[in-house]
Amino acid sequence: MTGLFGTLNDITERKQLEDQLRHAHKLEAVGQLTGGVAHEFNNLLTAITGSLDLVLDQLPPGGELHGLVNTAEQAAWRAASLTKQLLSFSRRSPIDRRPQNLGMEANEVARLLRQAIDRRIRMEIDVAADLWSVLADAGEMNQLMMNLCVNARDALLEKIEKNADASAPPDWEPRILIRVENMVVDDAHCQAHPNAKSGDHVRLSISDNGIGIDEEIRHRIFEPFFTTKKVGRGTGLGLSAVYGIVAAHQGWIELESARDEGTRFSVYFPRTKQAAPISSIAPSSEKPAMGGGKTILFVDDEEAIRDLGRAILEQKGYQVLTAGDGREVIEIFSKKKETIDLVILDVMMPHRSGGEVLRQLRQIDPKLKIIMSSGHRTDHSFDFTNVLFLPKPYRPDDLLRRVTEALQQPSE
Repeated sequence: MTGLFGTLNDITERKQLEDQLRHAHKLEAVGQLTGGVAHEFNNLLTAITGSLDLVLDQLPPGGELHGLVNTAEQAAWRAASLTKQLLSFSRRSPIDRRPQNLGMEANEVARLLRQAIDRRIRMEIDVAADLWSVLADAGEMNQLMMNLCVNARDALLEKIEKNADASAPPDWEPRILIRVENMVVDDAHCQAHPNAKSGDHVRLSISDNGIGIDEEIRHRIFEPFFTTKKVGRGTGLGLSAVYGIVAAHQGWIELESARDEGTRFSVYFPRTKQAAPISSIAPSSEKPAMGGGKTILFVDDEEAIRDLGRAILEQKGYQVLTAGDGREVIEIFSKKKETIDLVILDVMMPHRSGGEVLRQLRQIDPKLKIIMSSGHRTDHSFDFTNVLFLPKPYRPDDLLRRVTEALQQPSE
């Protein structure tokens, strides 16, 4: 008697998990590349935008040359906005995480969108009354929600245009729903979603009943510059920025979509039990005051930025010393510490990082006033306590206001 004996193992789930893991590694590699490129662009844009701003101050308003320079400056700031989205994707964008109620941010985003989006689209919001707090950067949360809502709006507009060429479903009404709720993630959910973590979370979901996303391209939607939108309707950076923001906040994002039925993005953020922070005073919109003879050590490895910083500060009456790397900073400060009132320190420098230099400066003078400046914060090994941060690129007035704020701080 002959026969055949065998076993059958269903490896579908394992293959799905392997695909998701490979995709996560791919996005991580792309993020590292884009982050490095965006950082270099931020340095260049700091010199460009700052120099153009200084030139505009010297030109009579209304002239042809003033208009040309103003156009160039606006284009440079648009480039800076794209760079910021790249840095968000690569998780290198400066973030200030504080206890936040995401419901408040969601209500504000909904309020703004109702005034701006197509009137045919109905905006709804559902926020849990007993919502938990999360550690988040309010500006980043605003950008995340805006990007997801704009993505939903575009999906709805595409379906509206499609329905114009055919008979629209009689009961279909274009709709965006923002929902914020508490969610306890269990082990079963974690098994289905490899990036998920068990425990208490706040879930932000933004859904639409628009055109939907084809299954064949869902694995690519978070890649920078990948877009299926029409020319002029998107850069391909919105969802990649969302991905980076979520990852930087120790969360994860899930996607559900069906062609011609709609899409839902669900974002999970871990709960925090930290108390709400003391509200900070908003920076003044007034023109910064004159320097009054204070001496500032301006540190940056880019010569163009050092020259720009010196020009901006000297115009306001400050005495300016410059340094191009970490070793030079320590040498100059050790010799002239009695005359230096403030140090503006680049985070990324050769020989010694901004974090290393910060620690050494604090050892020499614990009361020294310091401003850290960078297009992103990659060095998380040092404490930003009692240190002001100036993100690149910045306008001359941004630099001057930060300097005024630092010098007015009481010495501890």
